[in-house]
Amino acid sequence: MKIAAIVSKPAKPELAAIVPEALRWLAGHNYRVYVDQQTVAYAAHDLVVARAELAQYKPEFVLVLGGDGTLLSAARAIGAAQIPLLAVNLGSLGFLTEVRLDELYTTLDAADEGRCPVESRSVLDCRLLRGGLEVAHYNALNDAVIKSTVARLIGFELCINGEHVVEYQADGGHRGHSHRLYGVLAGGRRPSPGAQRGSHFVDSDLSALAHASSPGGGR
Repeated sequence: MKIAAIVSKPAKPELAAIVPEALRWLAGHNYRVYVDQQTVAYAAHDLVVARAELAQYKPEFVLVLGGDGTLLSAARAIGAAQIPLLAVNLGSLGFLTEVRLDELYTTLDAADEGRCPVESRSVLDCRLLRGGLEVAHYNALNDAVIKSTVARLIGFELCINGEHVVEYQADGGHRGHSHRLYGVLAGGRRPSPGAQRGSHFVDSDLSALAHASSPGGGR
């Protein structure tokens, strides 16, 4: 039997109609379906597991019902297993969740028939070092924010693929996927073509002072 999983956004009233229908569709196409604890709030189901444990059941894909926040949560829980996430946008913007609700079942048909393309996303590997020792380690799909907890500037050295790009001071920094665009709109620096090769990230300063000191900034 084929296996799928569902991850849902909590406190989303319209899911009370969407989740039962999705479960019926998956059962009708011979899927055993595991759901997280948020999903079972919308429809009774026997196979309920913690979101972080869904990957161990090896679903062919995970249906994510919500917005970008729900997708990012699913990616944190499941991403290391490299299981495809089929994300349906029920939020307001949906930069990352690209499937509209009215496309849900045509997309499920395509996934079931092996016609649904899989788009790989890079993951940011974030490590905090103090005195050469690692004190924290995080993985991030969308972006990472570095910010001081006190009112002072931070010194940054930005390297991409081991190539030095720039040094600057700011009260914080943002690293994210360039397809989100807001990094560039916020005055982020563009690395040299050599440093950018194989990378899809942009660097944005949170500080107006740092932006004003960047080439072309403050005009």
